[in-house]
Amino acid sequence: MSRRRLGVRGAFSVSAAAALTLVSIPAWAHVEVETDRAEAGAKNVTLTFHVPNERAPASTNGITFVFPTDHPLLGVTTTGQHGFTPTVSVVPAAVAAPGLNGPVHEVVRSVVFSGGRLSGKQEKAFTFHVDQLPADARTLTFKVLQKYTDGETVSWIEVAADSAAEPEHPAPVLALGQAGAAAQPAAASTLVAVPLGVRAAPSSTGGAASTGSGTRAPLATAAVGGLSIAAGGWALWRRRRGPDGSL
Repeated sequence: MSRRRLGVRGAFSVSAAAALTLVSIPAWAHVEVETDRAEAGAKNVTLTFHVPNERAPASTNGITFVFPTDHPLLGVTTTGQHGFTPTVSVVPAAVAAPGLNGPVHEVVRSVVFSGGRLSGKQEKAFTFHVDQLPADARTLTFKVLQKYTDGETVSWIEVAADSAAEPEHPAPVLALGQAGAAAQPAAASTLVAVPLGVRAAPSSTGGAASTGSGTRAPLATAAVGGLSIAAGGWALWRRRRGPDGSL
C-alpha cells in the first residue's frame, strides 16, 4: 500500500476517533426558568423552573429556589410536586406594594423543596403561581441550590458579565418585555390554521366554521349552477344545427 493511501487512512482514523470522543462527551444541562407571560407587570403568571439531575448515580434530594427581593414577585404560591414538599420563607417588603388583594407587606425570599428525589437522567418542571411580576424590571435573576444524595450541592448562582462567556453554573434569568408587548401576538394567535382535508369543528353558536363547510357550500352551489347553464346552452345549440351540421 502506498504511503499516500496510508496517510489518508491514518487521517481518517484520527478524525473518526475525534468524532467519537466528541459524541461521548455528555452535554450538561442547566437549571432554566420560563413563564407563560414574560411581560413586566403581568398578572396571574405561571413560573416554571426546569431542573435536571446531572450527577447520576447520585440523586437530587433537595432544591432551593431563591427569588429576587430588589424587584419582588407578588403573591408567590406553590404546591408539592414530584414527591417534594415545599417550605416557603418570606421577608418584609422594603416598600409595601399594591397587590391584587390589597397592600403587600411580605414577599417570598426562597422556597425549599425536600423529601423527593430526582434520579438517573430525570428532568422535572417545578411550577409557581405569581399574582404579579414586577413592573419596573426587564430581567429577573433567580438562584437555585441543588442538593445531591452524595452530600454535594451545586449552586446555580453565577451571573455572566456583559459579552462574557456563559459561566459553569449560570443563574436562571428571565427576560421581561414591556407592559402590553405580549398582548398583540396573543390576539393574532386566535386565528387557527386548519390542515387540508380536516374540517373545523362547528362554532359554539351553531354556525358553520369559517374554514370548513361554510366556504365550500357556496362554491359547490356556484359550480352546479354553472354546469346547468352550460348544459342548457349545449342543448339549444344542438337544436339550431341543420341536418348537415350547418346553423
